[in-house]
Amino acid sequence: MYVFSFISLKIGSTVHSFGIVQLSHNAHEANQTHPHFTACTYHRNHFLSRLYRERQVRLEKISRACMATILVIDDEQSIRGLLKEVLVKAGHRVLEAEDGRKGLTLYQKEPIDLVIMDLLMPETDGLEATLQLTREYLDAKVIAITGAQGDHNFLDVAKLFGARRTFEKPFDIHKLLEAVKEELAVA
Repeated sequence: MYVFSFISLKIGSTVHSFGIVQLSHNAHEANQTHPHFTACTYHRNHFLSRLYRERQVRLEKISRACMATILVIDDEQSIRGLLKEVLVKAGHRVLEAEDGRKGLTLYQKEPIDLVIMDLLMPETDGLEATLQLTREYLDAKVIAITGAQGDHNFLDVAKLFGARRTFEKPFDIHKLLEAVKEELAVA
């Protein structure tokens, strides 16, 4: 687990900021560190400005590799809340939408690494949204979930429409987390 922090040093009237990446071997150790983020401005040709920009680019690349942005689309607030809590604890950034239409809008505005989508929702349902996502964005990764128990037609259609994995509610949260991990590992 990586912990990112910035250190600011004041030398005279000038403030210098440096980014630091620490490798933590366990979650407890990482939770004890409270990173402090600062921003600073330098003249374009100042050597610290170039150094800061280079470190900033490296930190952004590392943070994208360590933390994925996951969009949870479900009309049930309790499911969205549960998934958000579990995924945030796993180190991911989570966005939420209560129907397919709002989820598609979020997907277009934000860089999303993975979508977890309920299939049966008001407005734009999950099947229609999955089809739209996978048609417009060939690299879209969708995990479909549904509460329609016993009827595997929804899950089969979701796979035909581009969902990479499917789960029936109630699902085993550990299996879902494992599927998330595996999908994020696929390029």
